[in-house]
Amino acid sequence: MGTYTVTVTTPNGCTDTESIVITQDITIPIAVIANLTGTNELTCLTTAINVVASGGTSYAWDGGTAGTNPEDRTFSAPGTYSVTVTTPNGCTDTESIVITQDITVPIAAIANLTGTNELTCLTTSINAVASGGTSYAWDGGTAGTNPEDRTFSAPGTYTVTVTTPNGCTDTESIVITQDITVPIAAIANLTGTHELTCLTTAINVVASGGQAYAWDGGTAGTNPEDRTFSTPGTYIVTVTTANGCSDTESIVITQDITVPTAAIATLPAQMNLPV
Repeated sequence: MGTYTVTVTTPNGCTDTESIVITQDITIPIAVIANLTGTNELTCLTTAINVVASGGTSYAWDGGTAGTNPEDRTFSAPGTYSVTVTTPNGCTDTESIVITQDITVPIAAIANLTGTNELTCLTTSINAVASGGTSYAWDGGTAGTNPEDRTFSAPGTYTVTVTTPNGCTDTESIVITQDITVPIAAIANLTGTHELTCLTTAINVVASGGQAYAWDGGTAGTNPEDRTFSTPGTYIVTVTTANGCSDTESIVITQDITVPTAAIATLPAQMNLPV
């Protein structure tokens, strides 16, 4: 860089001079990458990150997907990406951007707080709570105090979608069954009659149809289903099965203990027979 002069001399001793000015432009550009997406992390929600480089007149990227202009780039995989920026003087500069990724899928879980998946006449609702994320979306049931809580009062398969801050999701299901089958209570009369008399002073019966029996009267027998009745009346047994459902059956006990009136008739004298 500078002014350089040459002097020319001919054989006759005459001279002339000429100069040349040498300038220099080795200014290095400053490469810049602007992140248009606002995050350097790929997630289940953010599947691509868009950037644009600046600082030169030509741009050479070492990865990513080309955009509309040479300076544009889209990244859909984690890594370190560099752009080489060149200006008309041929000088270059490079800039890099680091793209990270978090696509960790949560593990959805459902805890059954009731301890059974079966609705019965005793268990009319089942409470459950989901875990594994920060937001929860159920496809059925009744909402509880928190988004993860659910109450089920009808049979079916219920699913929760669990989402974490990275937008990734997982689902888990719970199957609710139901047994509200009502038993059929029956009373078998072992004595063969429903009427108490002076001869039949007690009537023995046995109930069936369940696992538990509750009588409203009579005298208990060896087993809960056994009963003895020694007074007239209408007696009811409540039969209950393991699912808590129940049925009732009645038996009517009548009584005839009417005492006869004994009489002795005196015969006329002419009808007396000789001894």
